[in-house]
Amino acid sequence: MDFYSYRLFERPTEYSKILRGGKLFQEFLVDAWVATEQNRLTYYKLNQRKIWSELYQDLSNIDLDDLGPNQIGQRFIFPSSFIGSPRHMCEIFQDSVAITRCNQHPYIFLTMTANPNWPEITSALLPHQKDIDRPNLIARVFELKRKCLMKEIEANKVFVCVGVRYVKYIHKYIDKGYDRTTMVLGLINEIQQYLDASLGYIVVTVASSRIASLLLAGGRTAHSTFSIPLDVLENSVCAFSKQSLQAELFRETKLIIWDEVPMQHRHCVEAIDRTLRDICDCEKPFGGITIVLGGDFL
Repeated sequence: MDFYSYRLFERPTEYSKILRGGKLFQEFLVDAWVATEQNRLTYYKLNQRKIWSELYQDLSNIDLDDLGPNQIGQRFIFPSSFIGSPRHMCEIFQDSVAITRCNQHPYIFLTMTANPNWPEITSALLPHQKDIDRPNLIARVFELKRKCLMKEIEANKVFVCVGVRYVKYIHKYIDKGYDRTTMVLGLINEIQQYLDASLGYIVVTVASSRIASLLLAGGRTAHSTFSIPLDVLENSVCAFSKQSLQAELFRETKLIIWDEVPMQHRHCVEAIDRTLRDICDCEKPFGGITIVLGGDFL
């Protein structure tokens, strides 16, 4: 990560071809993130003993009469330090609840959106460049603006009339464009709102990346929700049994929404299709469950 971060900064003594690559520069950013994420996944895969993964695992009963040899795999545990893992999501949720309990219910919902015409952005563009050619520059300027806004809220008391006691914020990337931060200064029961809108039916929302999953109500990454193997092969299946509670959840599911599907290898989609057909005892695609696939299909 330090190597890629070093390459993202322009230096007067060095002519950077990467920063002048246009769409190739954006591809470089994606490849750098994928390589870094893969290294992190590999580390946790090869160091399960160091993180005491056996203490996380629950006892499970496997009936060999119902499962084939290719359906019994090895379970890998992600600790809460792995961003996007179930334990990480649970940890930040518990932190949010603890903050609300300790202070008070939030009551202000504030959104800040980046402007590509900010002078800090336009003045730093290289010759013949547009703002879309420098997503790193937009993200950097946006983060400085966000910190300035946080200072106004916390130090300069811009909300004197309501008396702000705490601020919790998240970043959202909308339409693959400019940064957007949503700051919540109050309690919004999104879970109840989502259940009211769904008429009681079970809808599973997932995304291929942890950033995209933040945009979905109750969204998680596809690997976390479906327990997709890290080394997915042509005949791979998801790493949960037909008798598990996870399988029971999918049997009751009416709709699956999967965002950013093109980011995944086709073997991931095939593994989910193969698993859902098995647990639902149905040969229809995805076990007869309606699935909505989103992303840039180019």
